[in-house]
Amino acid sequence: MSRIGNNPITIPEGVTVIHEGNVITVKGKLGELSQDIDPQVLQ
Repeated sequence: MSRIGNNPITIPEGVTVIHEGNVITVKGKLGELSQDIDPQVLQ
């Protein structure tokens, strides 16, 4: 089994990550992305 999911993610300075319910939003100087995530992945 892969262990890549155990590695920490480095968030660069100037980037914000917001987790609300099942939606993850990432905002930075180049724009904004939102993704609906399966609740089982967030456990």
